[in-house]
Amino acid sequence: MKLKSLLAVVGFGAAALTAFAADITGAGATFPYPIYAKWAEAYKKQTGNGLNYQSIGSSGGLKQIRAKTVTFGASDAPVKGEELDKDDAKLAALNPGKKLPDEAITVVHRADGSGTTFNFTDYLSTISKDWTDKVGKGAAVKWPAASSVGGKGNEGVAANVNRVKGAIGYVEYAYVKKNNMNFLQLQNADGKFVSPDDLTFAAAAAGADWFSVPGMGVSMVNAKGATSWPISTASFILMYKEPADKAASQEVIKFFDWAFKNGKQMASELDYVPLPDALTAQIRQKVWSQIKH
Repeated sequence: MKLKSLLAVVGFGAAALTAFAADITGAGATFPYPIYAKWAEAYKKQTGNGLNYQSIGSSGGLKQIRAKTVTFGASDAPVKGEELDKDDAKLAALNPGKKLPDEAITVVHRADGSGTTFNFTDYLSTISKDWTDKVGKGAAVKWPAASSVGGKGNEGVAANVNRVKGAIGYVEYAYVKKNNMNFLQLQNADGKFVSPDDLTFAAAAAGADWFSVPGMGVSMVNAKGATSWPISTASFILMYKEPADKAASQEVIKFFDWAFKNGKQMASELDYVPLPDALTAQIRQKVWSQIKH
């Protein structure tokens, strides 16, 4: 299963932060890392300021921002203010005319705390009461599989899916293309089977009411719409409303403002869906205005 997203929505904590350095410091989700790296390279060429981003998983990003060791954290899971181990009749019914292999399935999952895992299990909990009752959702869960293996980051999951015979896993879509991986179609909330691509990702986000909850923590899983991809998500940037180092905080905002204005093509090239101008304008007015500089 493949996850896909928009970039980048901003959420908040409250209190103080780190000392200013020439480079911006951030840590968290592995899923937006490819576009952060591409933006950072172009941003440094234009401004001279770099981005030191640790791709350590959403849970790690939350820990680092709480520990005040980075200027921003990144999480693919909104921060609140199925078993796939055998070739059974249900799988066969969903794949008419296809000859399915008679072999055990190995579930490849994240070994680290992950927003990607949160969104995948959020989706499974939305469509399956059995999953909700027995497993639930979270950045890390106990996988109900006869055979499973963990991988660190999206990179580790992708590598293990390609390496292990009979493996199935979940990664962000850019890693699918980068590693030439096969992917599954999924049945969405309207009963239509869809493939992951820019149009289905954008369709899932089209009806989201981003300011309906604090911190813009909106879940887009199983979004309505005939063409919506059911496991779409946003990447959330976490900052302090009252930063101790105002210069460092301002530099983060400058970086993402630059990315909003200049990074759309780069995002599209890596199969992320850039936010529309109307929404980025609202983020500047309603979100960044809350940060005291």
